[in-house]
Amino acid sequence: MAVLSAHRERHQPLERLRERILAATDHLRSRHPSRHNGAHNGHANAAAAPFAFAAPTLEVEETDDAVLVRAELPGFGPDEVSVETTRDRLVLRGRKQQEHEERDRGFHRIERQAGEFFRSVILPSEVDPDRATATFRDGVLHVSLPKTEEARARQVRVLVRSS
Repeated sequence: MAVLSAHRERHQPLERLRERILAATDHLRSRHPSRHNGAHNGHANAAAAPFAFAAPTLEVEETDDAVLVRAELPGFGPDEVSVETTRDRLVLRGRKQQEHEERDRGFHRIERQAGEFFRSVILPSEVDPDRATATFRDGVLHVSLPKTEEARARQVRVLVRSS
């Protein structure tokens, strides 16, 4: 146990720096989504930009035993979404490509569009990434992240008695 503690203490400054960098890039992505979602194509007209994906809306709920995350991803399929987790962070990435072909007398047109999103969130409690599960149904991603024993042990319930 002492070895793990010493290892964590040695890497804490790097972890804090990593968190600050990720938070800063999350902030930039939210302020300029077209620059960071692969949607900027040099056109001044936003309507001409292919797939201007915004980061998905997330709901994060903490229970006694787990952190539950719900992400709305309309139009995406399970094979177009990536879920990664560490003990303190959840990262969602998605990439979508479409091709539309139209043929008629005298013309043949093919349009290809691609876009992507990235969303990173700091979790409210330490979780066990090895026990994480995810399901995808009807454009909604559900991620269940069981808490570590240490995170569950730190919880203290306060009983309130009426006078």
